[in-house]
Amino acid sequence: RHTSACMQVASANRDASPKEAFKAGFRAYSSGDYDLALQTWTPLAEHGATEAQVNLGIMYARGQGVEADGAAAAGWYLRAAEQGHAKAQFNLGVMYENGNGVEEDLAAAARWYRAAAAQKHVPALYALGLLLQEGRGVARDCEEAANVLQRAADKGYAKAQCTLGALFEEGDGVERDPARASHWYTEAAEQNHPPACYRLGLLYQAGAGVARDEGKALIWFRKAADNEDLDAQCMLGAIYEHGRGKKKNPEKALRWYGRAAGKGHPGACHALGEIHEHGRGVSVDLAQAVSLYKRGARDGHGPCSFSLGLLHQNGRGVARDIDRALALVGAAAEAGHAPALYHLGTLYANGEDVPGDNVKAVVLYREAAKRDHLPACVAIGRACLEGQGIRRDADAALHWFRHAADRGNADAQFSLGLMIAQGEAVESNLVEAYVWFDLAVKQDHAEALKTRSVIGKRMTPAEINDAEEGSRAWKPTAP
Repeated sequence: RHTSACMQVASANRDASPKEAFKAGFRAYSSGDYDLALQTWTPLAEHGATEAQVNLGIMYARGQGVEADGAAAAGWYLRAAEQGHAKAQFNLGVMYENGNGVEEDLAAAARWYRAAAAQKHVPALYALGLLLQEGRGVARDCEEAANVLQRAADKGYAKAQCTLGALFEEGDGVERDPARASHWYTEAAEQNHPPACYRLGLLYQAGAGVARDEGKALIWFRKAADNEDLDAQCMLGAIYEHGRGKKKNPEKALRWYGRAAGKGHPGACHALGEIHEHGRGVSVDLAQAVSLYKRGARDGHGPCSFSLGLLHQNGRGVARDIDRALALVGAAAEAGHAPALYHLGTLYANGEDVPGDNVKAVVLYREAAKRDHLPACVAIGRACLEGQGIRRDADAALHWFRHAADRGNADAQFSLGLMIAQGEAVESNLVEAYVWFDLAVKQDHAEALKTRSVIGKRMTPAEINDAEEGSRAWKPTAP
């Protein structure tokens, strides 16, 4: 009966004007009668009606009234696109970009996006801007990308506003401008765009482009998290775990980490895994920690791979398996995780579970030090000073020790103090050496305590007073 009724209505629509027939098809589509909409629009589309062609493309793409057919959808979009229909041009570009119904062809995607963008089609402007920014299908052109994204952002398109904010924040193709970044993030965030809310929260947290305000940061993180932004949920977990601008709340930390980890966020998996591994506010649960680390490691997350590798190395929560441990730590190192690079370096330096190899150790230490891993800076400094795995170079050792000491690393402060006290690669200066020893002592460095006492006997009370004043006035440098 329904088919018969559809045929009768379709017959009546054929006798109507194209405009009336199109409206009838729209009414049918809006009511969910896709069969009737398809029967009504198909004759119009075959006679060149672009709106009907686009709507048929949508129906074939979604499988509404017909079996989903990407190739048929692309065919209808193409017929409308060739007549200059902007939405069809954009939709066809999306299909070429994703390889849906047509063979993936980024150059073709860019051409169709550009055609639609010339007609001020806002999503096409955004899509074209991304291709230009990334150099996909077109030559990378950051300046044009910024201009195109600006046009979409000026039309109020939240995604473009957020991306433009990121360009200004990072200085990618435009002059770095945190204030303009915060402006565009705010524009998008006020439209409830979750990534923009999150990034705006980061700016308030850091005081970049806006006055530092932990309260506002928390508001924007919460807004993003409530809209299922996983990065924001993980950030809220960290805020409540560590009390960053908010009183510590272990229950809320677990809840936010859990929401993000439940959807596979690797950072949340790692943070939650550490809580269960070390029993921070909960009972130690190594099985749960292993499960969480495994989840993150599957996605190639360096911290999860490293933590899981350490559990295998030490036989905690899992059977001790050195081969598996080395594979996981190696994977984390390959991903650029500095603690994994440093740990692997120490294994080679000590010949622990791997053949001793000081040259490999230095290479790994250097990679970790490039990522500002302070223990690695100390390790490579010592290698340079001792000529282990690398040519002896006291100047290089002094550089690495000073770099880590300036950041506040106690081992580096002690080693730097020794070099200065002994006049190694620098003129001996007991007052300066005492300052570094004193700073290390404040972090309970036992060797620094002994050495400070020794050199203190060679100094006058005035010199010791100057050194202690220098120690009190010292501030660590920012990373």
